[in-house]
Amino acid sequence: MKTELMTQVTNSIFEVMETMFFMTLEKPKSPPAEIGDAQKTSAITFSGEYSGTIFLSIPEGLLRTMTENLLGQDIDTLTQAHVDGTLKEALNMIAGSALTKVDNTAYMGLGIPEIVPHPEPGTVDDTVVLATTEGVFTAHVRLNSDHSDN
Repeated sequence: MKTELMTQVTNSIFEVMETMFFMTLEKPKSPPAEIGDAQKTSAITFSGEYSGTIFLSIPEGLLRTMTENLLGQDIDTLTQAHVDGTLKEALNMIAGSALTKVDNTAYMGLGIPEIVPHPEPGTVDDTVVLATTEGVFTAHVRLNSDHSDN
């Protein structure tokens, strides 16, 4: 389950970033030594046949550009609430898309995305690192213990 879910999370990130935020992504050839300190993280829980949490961590600068692109407004007119809302909405779209692609016949409940601290190393089951011309960001999946080995 973990591999399939992470594949679909990755595919959904590409789709959402290109469609909603007009940004092209790529997987870095080698993972960066450091992702950066000024990252915002959002988490959304899901439940159903399997359950867990999906995290999305994006640098503030990239997040501001995403907010401008999504809302079509200059960053000077946007508040921190707009920027945080963009992160949470991006994660909501990514999670909904990914979970539907994994199994479109099973019921999957999605929680409400929240701004949270970045997950500590070793507390997630899988991570993908992606890059735009604006910066590098990560997505993480943590499955609840009864599903983490699949």
